[in-house]
Amino acid sequence: MIRNLLFNLIIAHILGDFYLQWSSSCKNKILHSVKGKDLWLHSLAIGILSWIANCIVIRYINSKIVIS
Repeated sequence: MIRNLLFNLIIAHILGDFYLQWSSSCKNKILHSVKGKDLWLHSLAIGILSWIANCIVIRYINSKIVIS
């Protein structure tokens, strides 16, 4: 269970960092830090992906409980 959650969270973070982030947003995060919108948008994207990953694991666990 913990392995599934950890795996899904790592995949969500990799997707958010490498596929859902453009070079311009990386530069803006460095330039503007906390004051820029790009850091907050990136944090929101990672949060949403992590929530989805958590829902997938919970659905998987619930399906195992019902079958057992």
